[in-house]
Amino acid sequence: MSWSKVLVIQALFQEGYDFVFWIDADAMFVQLDQDISDQIDDQHDIYLVSHDGEGGQTPNCGVWLIRNTRETRHMLKELWAREDCINALWWEQTAFIEYLGLASELPKRFHRFFSRKALAATPQQDRLNKVKWLDPKWNYMTSRIAPKSTVIRHYGGLGMHHRIAAMIYNMRLIDKSYYLKKPGKLFYGIYCFLISTNTRLFIRIKIIMGLKRNKNS
Repeated sequence: MSWSKVLVIQALFQEGYDFVFWIDADAMFVQLDQDISDQIDDQHDIYLVSHDGEGGQTPNCGVWLIRNTRETRHMLKELWAREDCINALWWEQTAFIEYLGLASELPKRFHRFFSRKALAATPQQDRLNKVKWLDPKWNYMTSRIAPKSTVIRHYGGLGMHHRIAAMIYNMRLIDKSYYLKKPGKLFYGIYCFLISTNTRLFIRIKIIMGLKRNKNS
């Protein structure tokens, strides 16, 4: 469950870790030669990507680096206390967005998922000053082909079968010789590639396969 990251980070802070780096289960490294710790500076305590699009910004807690400070421990406590967000659109991410006062900054199509109070709130600049917005390459979240600079690919919001196949494809890309060593895997590799890059195409393929199956039955 997405909310579990709050408890996990709290527990690790209690054990004395200075930083905790969280990655959702449907996200993975596709480049292994970059270190997230290089993004750390003395001015910020929270590091994450905010996706730009549709006339708004959407912070994403699927990839989250947090420094252990009094303020971040208090933030996590506040997020966990938000029982009204238990079943919210993005769970703890919804609570985090409201904690920063950024509900009104989201693309308008998401406004209906937030209360009038949240949408009327102004950005909490003192809290935002502690947030560093990372380059999208640290949490690339789209069905399109990722640019070569991408470090972490995130498949949140997609169907489970789609996520698994896409992650298998990206895992094999790390060992680029995989499909050459095992030609029998080539067709499955192409299949994974298609559904990892274009959701609509994947849906069309599934429909066509279903129609052919019905004709043969």
